[in-house]
Amino acid sequence: MSQWRRWAGVYLVPAGVFQSVVVGGAYGTGREVVEFMSSHGPLGGLLAILVVTCGFTAVLGVSFEFARVFRVYDYRSFLRTLLGPAWVGYEICFILLLVIVLAVTGAAAGSILHDTFGTRPFEGTLAMLLAVVICNFFGRRLVEMTLTAGALALSAGLVAYGLTVWRATGDTIANGLAGGVVEPAWLTHAAQFTLYNSALVPVLLYSTRAIERRGQAFGAAFIAACAGILPALVLHTTFMANYPEITREAVPAYWMITRYGSQLFLWVYVGLLFMTIVQTGVGVLQGLNERIDVWRVERSGRPLPKMGHALIAGVTTALSLWLSQVGIVALIAKGYGTLAWGFLLAFTLPLLTLGTWRIIRAQQALGLEERAMAHQIIGGELKLADGKALPLSKGVRAGEFVLLSGQLGLDASGKLSGEDIESQTLQALANIQDILKQAGCTLDQVVKATVWITRREDFGRFNAVYATHFPAAPPVRSTVVAELVLPGALVEIEVMAYAP
Repeated sequence: MSQWRRWAGVYLVPAGVFQSVVVGGAYGTGREVVEFMSSHGPLGGLLAILVVTCGFTAVLGVSFEFARVFRVYDYRSFLRTLLGPAWVGYEICFILLLVIVLAVTGAAAGSILHDTFGTRPFEGTLAMLLAVVICNFFGRRLVEMTLTAGALALSAGLVAYGLTVWRATGDTIANGLAGGVVEPAWLTHAAQFTLYNSALVPVLLYSTRAIERRGQAFGAAFIAACAGILPALVLHTTFMANYPEITREAVPAYWMITRYGSQLFLWVYVGLLFMTIVQTGVGVLQGLNERIDVWRVERSGRPLPKMGHALIAGVTTALSLWLSQVGIVALIAKGYGTLAWGFLLAFTLPLLTLGTWRIIRAQQALGLEERAMAHQIIGGELKLADGKALPLSKGVRAGEFVLLSGQLGLDASGKLSGEDIESQTLQALANIQDILKQAGCTLDQVVKATVWITRREDFGRFNAVYATHFPAAPPVRSTVVAELVLPGALVEIEVMAYAP
C-alpha cells in the first residue's frame, strides 16, 4: 500500500464517512444548524459549534481507539465488548434513530428535487431509494470511496458558497458576529446535537480498519470532528447575514442560495445536497449490514451475499419512508431531541467512562504480557480421531503476529467433516477462526495464507468458499496442488495474522 493510500485510509476515509453520514438531510439543508446553533444568536451559535467539535473529538477518539484495541469494527461487537448484555439498549435506540434518519432523508430527497426541478416528491424519494440499494449491493469498499469523494466535493462546495455570500454581505456578517448575542439554552442544544450525531459512531467503525496506533486513532478523530462540524460553521456564519429572519426558513441553505447565488450555483447545491442525503442512508445501512454479516459468520460461517445487503437496505428504507409525511422540522424537533438522551445512557456515558477505563486496562495488560512472554502457545495440541496428539501447536503468538499451523477440515472429534472440498474448506476456516479468536483477533487481521489442495479440479469450488470469508482486502496467498499426509484430506490452510 502506498504512503498516500495508507494516510488516506487512516485519516481521510473515517472523516469522509462521518461527514457524509451526519450532513445528509436536515443538517445539509441548514435546518439543524438553525435549530441547534443559529437560533441562539451569532456568538451563541459559535459557542455551540465549539462545544460540538470538542464532543465529536472525544467520542470519536475513544471509539476509534476502543475499536483498534479490541478489534471490533461492527456496532454489535463493539457494544457487546463495551457493555456486555446491556448492548441491546443501544440497538433499540439505533433502530429508532435509523427509522427517523431514513425518513428524514427520504423527505428531504423528495422535497428538494420538487422545489428545484418541479418533480413529484415521490420521484426524488424513489431515486434516493435506488441509489441506497445499489451502493449497498457493491459493499464496503465502494461505500467508503463514494462517501470520501462526496465529502471532498461537499467541502469544496461549502467553501465556494461561503465566499459567495461573504462577498455580498461580509460587513453585515462581521457586524452580526461582533455583536456577541447569546440566546439561552445554547449549551443544551449543543449537547443534544453532539449526542444524536455521535450516536452513530459505532455504526461507522467499518471505516477505521486502517488505524494501527493510538496517535492515529485520536488524530483521525480530530480530523473527522472538524469535517463533521465544517458545514455548520460555514452555514452559521453565512446565516448571520440575515439573522434573525433566517431562523424562520424551513430550508435555510436553499433560501440563502436562491437569494445570493446564480441558477447554476443552485443546481450544484441541490446536486451536492441530494448526494449527502443518499450518502447518509448508504453509510448507516452499510453499518447495519456489517453488524448482520458478523452475526451470520458466527453462526453459519458465511456473510450475507451482495443481494442480501441490497435487500436489507431497500426494505429498511421503504419501511421508514412513511415517517417522511410528518415533515422535516417535526422529525428533528420531536424525534432527535428525545433519542439524544437515550444514547447518552446507552452509549456516550459508558463509552467515555467504562470505555476509557477498559482501554487503559487493556494497554496495561498488553504491556505486562509483552514483557512476560514474547512467545505464547494458542489453542493447545492438535489431536486426531484416535486421540493421538501431533508434535505441533495449533497456533503461536510471536510479538505482533499470530501464526497458525496448517488446518485441515477436521471437526471437534478429529474426523474429516465431509468428503467434498466445500465442507472441508468451511471446517478448516472455522478451525482457523476459533484459534484466532483465542488469540484475540479475527480473519480481518490475516495478512498471509498458504493453501494446499490435493486435486487441481477442486480449485474453483475451494476458491468460492474461501472468498466468502475474505470479502474485502483479502490477505496475500499461495496455493499449491500437493498430496496431503492425512488420507481423505482435500485441503489444508495455514495463515498468519497481524495482531499488535
